[in-house]
Amino acid sequence: MRPDFVLLEQRGLTTLAFVAIEGGEPVYTFYNNGTADTLMQIDEFPSAVFAETRILHCVGSVSLLGGSTPQAVIATAERLKGQALISFDPNIRANMAHDEAQYRALVGQMMGLADLVKVSAADLAWLMPGQTDAQIASAILGRGVSLLVITQGRHGVTAFAPNPGGPPVQLHVPAFPITVADTVGAGDAFSSGLLAALAERNIITATALYQLPIAELEQALRFASAVAAITTTRAGSNPPTRAEVEQFLAG
Repeated sequence: MRPDFVLLEQRGLTTLAFVAIEGGEPVYTFYNNGTADTLMQIDEFPSAVFAETRILHCVGSVSLLGGSTPQAVIATAERLKGQALISFDPNIRANMAHDEAQYRALVGQMMGLADLVKVSAADLAWLMPGQTDAQIASAILGRGVSLLVITQGRHGVTAFAPNPGGPPVQLHVPAFPITVADTVGAGDAFSSGLLAALAERNIITATALYQLPIAELEQALRFASAVAAITTTRAGSNPPTRAEVEQFLAG
C-alpha cells in the first residue's frame, strides 16, 4: 500500500457530500462522522500560514461543526487577526449541528474575529430571525466587522459599513438578469470574486477595507456578483475564468 494511503487511513476517512435539488433549491447531505476534515490541529499548520497569509477566508459550513477543527480554525484566525484580512462566510448547515447552542457560539466567535462577513439572507433567517437588515447590520458591525455583505439571490447584494456617529453606510448592487441553471456554489463563487477584487486593490487589512471608497466597493461587489451569476448559469458549480467575467461585465 502506498505511504500516502496509509497516512490517510491513519488520519481518517474522507467526508462524503451529496447534493440534490428539491423545489429548485439545493439540499445537502454529509457523511462526516470522525472524518479527516474534522480532525485538524493548529500545530499541524505550517509556519508559512502565519508568516505569509495576507487574506484568510473561513467558510463556516462543516468546519465549525465538530471535532478539533473548529478550534483549529478559530485559533488560526486569532493568530492572524491584525496581520491579515480575515473573511468569514457562515454558510450555515443547521441540520448537521449536534449542539445548536455551541454551533451558534462558534459562528458568533468567528464573526467577532472577522473583518469581512459575507452572509446569505437564508443564513440570516436562521442566525438572526425576525430582525431587519438595519438591526442585523448594527449587531454584526458592532462586533468590529469592517464590512458586512448580504447576498440576496435575485434581489442582489446589500453591503453595510461602519459609520461612526451615525447609521451604517449602505450600498445595494442589483442582481444581473440571467437564466439560472444551478445555484450550487454561487456563494463560494461570490466570495472568491469579492476577495480577488479586494486583493487586486491591495485591500489586505481591516483598515484598508474600512477606508475603501464607496465607488471602489461597488465595483468589487459588481465583479463578485458577475462571478456568482455566471456560475449559476451552468450546471455543476463551474466558476468562470477571468476573461469570461470581463466579457460578461462588458456586455
